[in-house]
Amino acid sequence: MQLNPQQQIIVDHPVEGSALVMAGAGSGKTTVIARRALALVGQLEPGSHLQMLTFSNKAAKEMKERVIRLGGRSCLDVVKFDTFHSYGLKLIKDDYAGYGLSEGFSLLNETDCTRALRLLAKEYGLAKNPSAEDRKRLNPVAWFGTWSLARQAGFDVNNPRNKGELCRRLQQEHQLRGDEVELAWNTLSGYEAQKRQANGVDFDDLLYLPLLRVAREDEYRAKVRNGLGYVVIDEAQDTNRIQYELIRHIALGHCGVTCVGDDDQSIYGWRGAEVSNLKRFVSHFRAAELRLEQNYRSTQAIVEAAADLIKNNQDRLDKSPFSEGAVGEKPKAYLSSNHYEMADSIAERIAAGIAQGRNPNEFAILYRTNRMAMLIEQSMRRYKVPYHVVGGMSLFDRSEVVAVTSAMRLAANPTDIFSLKSIQPYIDGFGAASSFALSDWLTDEVGASLLDLPDEIPKLPKRGLAAFKAFYEDLRSEAVFSESAADFIKWVVHGPMAVLEREKDEQLRERKAQHLESLARDIEMELNERKVAEPELTWRSVILEVALRDARQSEAEQGQVTLSTVHRSKGLEWDEVFVAGFSEGLMPLDSRTELAEDDAACGHVEEERRLAYVALTRARKHCHLHHADTYAFPGGREDKVYEPSRFFAEMGMESYRPSLEANNADDFDFSQFEQEFLGLARGMR
Repeated sequence: MQLNPQQQIIVDHPVEGSALVMAGAGSGKTTVIARRALALVGQLEPGSHLQMLTFSNKAAKEMKERVIRLGGRSCLDVVKFDTFHSYGLKLIKDDYAGYGLSEGFSLLNETDCTRALRLLAKEYGLAKNPSAEDRKRLNPVAWFGTWSLARQAGFDVNNPRNKGELCRRLQQEHQLRGDEVELAWNTLSGYEAQKRQANGVDFDDLLYLPLLRVAREDEYRAKVRNGLGYVVIDEAQDTNRIQYELIRHIALGHCGVTCVGDDDQSIYGWRGAEVSNLKRFVSHFRAAELRLEQNYRSTQAIVEAAADLIKNNQDRLDKSPFSEGAVGEKPKAYLSSNHYEMADSIAERIAAGIAQGRNPNEFAILYRTNRMAMLIEQSMRRYKVPYHVVGGMSLFDRSEVVAVTSAMRLAANPTDIFSLKSIQPYIDGFGAASSFALSDWLTDEVGASLLDLPDEIPKLPKRGLAAFKAFYEDLRSEAVFSESAADFIKWVVHGPMAVLEREKDEQLRERKAQHLESLARDIEMELNERKVAEPELTWRSVILEVALRDARQSEAEQGQVTLSTVHRSKGLEWDEVFVAGFSEGLMPLDSRTELAEDDAACGHVEEERRLAYVALTRARKHCHLHHADTYAFPGGREDKVYEPSRFFAEMGMESYRPSLEANNADDFDFSQFEQEFLGLARGMR
């Protein structure tokens, strides 16, 4: 590939200098980063390496594959690829004692955290059956979201001096009253204590704990810097304050850093990302400001419309995106009376395109919140359009996979009460009450360990204790002597845990077996990929790191249209994109809009505008923006009325009300669809 002048300047930037690369949508960023990495490798001091950091395992894998394709596998000796969290985990594993941890410490997953928080809240007095209004305020998982954001902003939640500010945030964010503030504080601080007692760390710890040490300990900072020759960070606009400060303390004054990002595509402020880190980086590192402005993906008309939209944001970094591709047609605004008409007009156009011979995977329907998918699906089924909804349960959150990972965690960490509670249903003769009694003993007894169980434990029947002792001895032995992940998984299936045998539904049992086969293949593939750079790595270590894996959302097959939230679409592209719900209150999202648990929270209007910009720039050739005057979301008592999005006017778009062909679709039974949808949802649990 011939580099354009802007790309060549970035690749050739000297190793001594730092640079901020403002990479617009569709600008060939991945190739430029890979070539930049290979250029840097040739300039590193002997014995030093290049550290590349990004946000997802998928992105890190793609970057690694691109570097290998361009430079060969030999470059893996001097280029390391990590997500921020896997990098933090490596730092902790290399000196776990220095972090106050024991060997075999556990990496807690989301399920561990959620279960612990809910149980602790009940222990501290949370009402069993709060009113519908109180249920939203008094949600310990939501409290933890506020707690986590405070940590990502730099708060030491374990420092008693910060209690006042943290309680103020909890009170304000969740409208807590009176003793409810103390209830939230006790729950969250209790979780932190329980985590330490269990020799465990969570996702926030993977970044925050290393930052504390490199900021405070000169000797440790020098150790981390040893052999580090240069750092390249992708998607830098999505860094939170902790991630930025970690790199600043490690690299500033030691080596150069290239940050690649686009403030116009910063869409994760709701989970702690700070787009202002780009300006901090330029100031702290005295970094050169370089640009990738040519869009190779979209037509000129789409790029110009997106630029007209995003220029309404204030205080942007200066750049002028452009395209030299086909002029193309301008994005179109479609106004419908209700969501039924909107969904039908989208489905009808896609069905017509497929009838003309186009592949369904050339189309995507994007939306701001997950609830929109159910409204769209009705019409897709009526018009017989094959589709796939991106999302659903991750492979690594499924009960049978959690059983495997929890078993290995418990074998490695004899104080892990979180995995003990996860694995309890698979231990015959050892009930839930017994697991709580054993957990209490591990927490309350100084030096307690599953490796040294006494003959009697308070509130734990002797039969239950004997059953657990026999099981744990068998588990520890299997963890040591299994030669591969596949062997260990076979024991989980055919041994005393009998994970599949406990499932009575034959179809679900078969599906679970397939998930476990996928897990074994994934672990084996990852082990083989990482062995080159980490020769001491074992299959056991890979299983213990499963919580770091991406959600592994399934992707549309060759003959399917993609339905996705805009957040999940980032980094993807299609020939023709439909944005459903381009309405004031939906895009931009209104803070009053009801959200599902896995929806991205409402951001300020500038972030919502960036989200619309991302949606537009997923399209290569055609982009259609759809508004409906009313939407009847599932669970709502009445249709909600919306105005067209302000973003239409900001792009100077003319609106168009589509007319539908009569009798193009079969009659649709919504009640049948809802029953099938709910049945599918139950089957995914």
